[in-house]
Amino acid sequence: MYIGGGVTTIKTTGSAGEVDGELTGVAGIKADLRFEMVDGILNVTSTGTGAKGISGDNVAYFKGGTVTVDVSGANYGTSSSGGFGPGGGHGGPGGWGGGQSSSSDNSVASKGVKFDGNLYISGGKISVKSAKHEAIEAKGVIQVTGGEVYAYSSDDAINAGGDFTIDGGAVYAQSTGNDGLDANGNFYIKGGIVFALGSGGAELAVDANSEQQKKLYLTGGTVI
Repeated sequence: MYIGGGVTTIKTTGSAGEVDGELTGVAGIKADLRFEMVDGILNVTSTGTGAKGISGDNVAYFKGGTVTVDVSGANYGTSSSGGFGPGGGHGGPGGWGGGQSSSSDNSVASKGVKFDGNLYISGGKISVKSAKHEAIEAKGVIQVTGGEVYAYSSDDAINAGGDFTIDGGAVYAQSTGNDGLDANGNFYIKGGIVFALGSGGAELAVDANSEQQKKLYLTGGTVI
């Protein structure tokens, strides 16, 4: 999927369900290989259960343009960790519980932007809201070297499955139920402006995976 200009507006309302025997959710944009945006305006709104705004099975590049994603639908099914159910409400019975994620084959989380590979942000303006789960997630590494990123969520605002590096640009991350910025590897802040808010208690503004002996390395930039 390549977006090089123009104005694209996408609205989805459908619920998750089975396709060829596999449980999957609706997405405004779904890329099996590479996602790349270099210019233009992209607006994605998803209200369906278990829906995602932008989803990809591989690598993603945001180099320019303006992206707005708003995902308000509830999560679908029940996670194996008991994290959420069809009710979707934060912390309640059958609802999403802070810090839990979907890890079973009978659940689909409702996320703003989610890629199974690496995520590279070097330019543009990206604003993502997710009412019931993570705003931005990459299963690989996340690298921010430029641009503006705004993420609001009830789970982690921005989550990296591997290392998370910020070396430029501006990043604003706010979570009402979990970490603002979360890395499952090391977290490197080398430059840029970072404004992060966690929900309090054990849920942090900036979280490296210390349980696996990973660390936060702060060598530059401005962090609030």
